[in-house]
Amino acid sequence: MRRNFSSVLPAVLALLGFSMLLLSGCRKQQYEERIEGVWEVVDVSDIEPGQGEYWEMFNNNIDIFRYSTSDPSNFWLSQQGKYVIERKGTKMFLKLANLNYSTFNTSWEIFKLTNEKLIISIEVPGGIFYKEFVKKTGN
Repeated sequence: MRRNFSSVLPAVLALLGFSMLLLSGCRKQQYEERIEGVWEVVDVSDIEPGQGEYWEMFNNNIDIFRYSTSDPSNFWLSQQGKYVIERKGTKMFLKLANLNYSTFNTSWEIFKLTNEKLIISIEVPGGIFYKEFVKKTGN
């Protein structure tokens, strides 16, 4: 019995590895589809911020807009860059590049991505910096 199991074990492990690779590829595609849209930054550190921010992500391009909270129709383009979804092991990342604010040009770990919410974070000296978003309706 033991000899039979040991001869089957490599095939079982190969099948498991292939299945995990296939499923993670599907997961990456699901993240790529969900990330597209317009995401409003939720400023959890300031109850009454003077400025708001939203990120538009389409076709691997990102545009970051800012606006006055007293007049949301008064918005301006703050930054432009590129993004890509990456998988590293079991974790998913949002990699940003070519933005003016160099701290943002890195791989952000995706903690949560649904059709309505996005939470990403990076490690910075002295702690963790994270951003929370809600998806704007109609996008």
